[in-house]
Amino acid sequence: MTIDHPLVLLGGGIYSLIFILSIVKIFLPTKKINAFGGYRSALAKESQKNWDFAQHYVPRLMLQVSFIFICLSFLGIWAPLEDWMCILIVSISLIFFSVIVHFKTEAAIKENLEEFKGF
Repeated sequence: MTIDHPLVLLGGGIYSLIFILSIVKIFLPTKKINAFGGYRSALAKESQKNWDFAQHYVPRLMLQVSFIFICLSFLGIWAPLEDWMCILIVSISLIFFSVIVHFKTEAAIKENLEEFKGF
């Protein structure tokens, strides 16, 4: 059992980078709606209130999900997988990660909208 397993290095490395960038975005969120930085969906760009909510919500969600994927990547220490299998697993997990973040964020924005509709 060594820590230089491709799944640990590739998956753990990518998700560690996402983890660090999430911490940076928590402390330095994107303030104004733009086309370059921050979480940019049609719903998030609909209003400044949605934008601010999304910029607050997404880095915290990414922090949680990336930590889970970092932990899962260490399971590669015990898995006898070929390099190509590790690349495939990490690629699929990145798609899964993106889908989780997108759909959970869109649902949270919609919930936030409904919560404040009566005011």
